[in-house]
Amino acid sequence: MRVLIDMDGVIADFEKGFLDNWRKKYPDKISIPLEQRTTFHAEEQYPTELKKLARAIYEEKGFFLSLQPISGGIEAIKEMNNSSIDIFICTSPISKYQHCVPEKYEWIDKHLGQDWVKKIVITKDKTIVDGNFLIDDKPEITGVNKPSWEQILYEQPYNVCVKYKKRITWKNWKTIFPQYKLFYEKSSIYNKETEWHDSRIIAFTDDDAINSALDKITKLELHSASTLISKAYLETQTGAKIKVYDASDDEAT
Repeated sequence: MRVLIDMDGVIADFEKGFLDNWRKKYPDKISIPLEQRTTFHAEEQYPTELKKLARAIYEEKGFFLSLQPISGGIEAIKEMNNSSIDIFICTSPISKYQHCVPEKYEWIDKHLGQDWVKKIVITKDKTIVDGNFLIDDKPEITGVNKPSWEQILYEQPYNVCVKYKKRITWKNWKTIFPQYKLFYEKSSIYNKETEWHDSRIIAFTDDDAINSALDKITKLELHSASTLISKAYLETQTGAKIKVYDASDDEAT
């Protein structure tokens, strides 16, 4: 399974970087906090006479490289990459690209390492990139192709109006992908058959079809955090050997 992950607003905190720079440079001018944003592009919500100044903030040298990682994003990407999920960074440059493009490469190198530089796709049209899923904060993504991927919307205030797409944050990402199905949260419940006790249990296989079956089972039967489903039951339902990942000790059985 291949997952494409956007940068700005998903793993790099573009909005905080913009607001911090704007307020520092223009302390006497109106600023719109993130929670009040209703447009995808920050400058669109500013008065006409300020739009050019707003664009200039993120066109400046050093802006993209200086962005801070969004909490949990780097750790999630690394964990996905260590599983059976094939990760690529898929990001669009701004039109005034002279600083943006090289700084995106530098940012990835700085926060994820040199090996990840080979996993960057920079394009104005993400529909031409193959994948199973695209994690992106942009409400609507269009291009020349019908995309091969399903968009999973990274949750931001300016995309809350979109109700028909799956939504993700770096706190809930394991519940989205079939490789990571949450069976129950930490509790005092003990299951004698499986000896799963007081830990977070995740089951997955290397087969997308089986993972789809797991997905259906969990949607039907995981009604609460205290629900227990045995490994034997899952193997009976799917006809596959199930791996169990215990998040408390990072061992798979």
